[in-house]
Amino acid sequence: MGAFEHAPLNCPVAAAAAVGQTLPATLNPAPSMNLQKHPAARTPESVDMRSLAADARYLRRLQVIGLRDAGRTYDEIASQTGLSRTGVFDICKRHGTAGPGALHDAPNSRKTGDGRALDPAEERMLRRLLADNTPDELSLPGLLWTPAGVAALIARRRGKALSRRTVAKYLTRWGYVLHRRARQPDGLAAQGLRRWLDQVHPAIEARARLEGAEIHWVHGAALQRDEDGMSPAGQQGTVVSTVTKQGHRHWMTLPGALDAPHCIDFLRRLAELRSGKLFLVVFAPLRLPADDAQVVSEWLAEHDERIEVFRLPRGRTAKPPSSATGAFPETLQQVEPHR
Repeated sequence: MGAFEHAPLNCPVAAAAAVGQTLPATLNPAPSMNLQKHPAARTPESVDMRSLAADARYLRRLQVIGLRDAGRTYDEIASQTGLSRTGVFDICKRHGTAGPGALHDAPNSRKTGDGRALDPAEERMLRRLLADNTPDELSLPGLLWTPAGVAALIARRRGKALSRRTVAKYLTRWGYVLHRRARQPDGLAAQGLRRWLDQVHPAIEARARLEGAEIHWVHGAALQRDEDGMSPAGQQGTVVSTVTKQGHRHWMTLPGALDAPHCIDFLRRLAELRSGKLFLVVFAPLRLPADDAQVVSEWLAEHDERIEVFRLPRGRTAKPPSSATGAFPETLQQVEPHR
């Protein structure tokens, strides 16, 4: 039997001394204070146990048990310690059931991954499916991935219904950083972009309203490695994604760097999502080899009744294209609203 059981717990000082600890000054009764005559003595303010360090929480629980052994009521103890009556009752109940060990914080035995809807094997399988396929190739609705499409994949393959928020967390964990459309930037180096957003983009929106077009902001980026240090396909891939003003997202994962066949495949799939015209605002570089960029430009020229592409101006910190690469597309379209 430990020293705690032998100690006469008739006050918090005795309880703390039994385990070789000293209560903070704010927890010790004043030398001249007679607890029997002042049952309603209060601390200056209520205490949130979660805001205290582990040692302070332990001492606070010792104080509760000491006051309870001294004959105080739950209300009196709550008033003196700054805890709620329910908190005081819970401490006393746990102590009465489990003994002195219940006054310590319970050990946190949860490991990384515990409590997740998908186990590691399921995550690896789904990551590979997303990296290597489009929804139609898996007999799912849609030509490009969306959060709803990923949820449908999980439901079909694993029989689990995940919320949109949970799916978004998994996508972030797997390295799919789906960007928002560009916002007003800060800094002198971004003056060109700020001017574009203030002057050119409103004209694009005006044309889209008149022509019944939908604006998609396009972004291309290397597939980010997930928290386990592995990319879904076991190698660095490329994600080409779009987002609308309403927050609708579509993307496709490529096994390697962007090239003309994959770029055209993405554009074709995107165009088939709706019957009207698409305005694509490219707000991050989609770098293509020069020959591939020419192929894509020619394809866009042949399909200009369905797709029109606009580029944000390059900031001062952006690297200009080298002679070996081309942008997608190279020049910014002239935009004038119809009158």
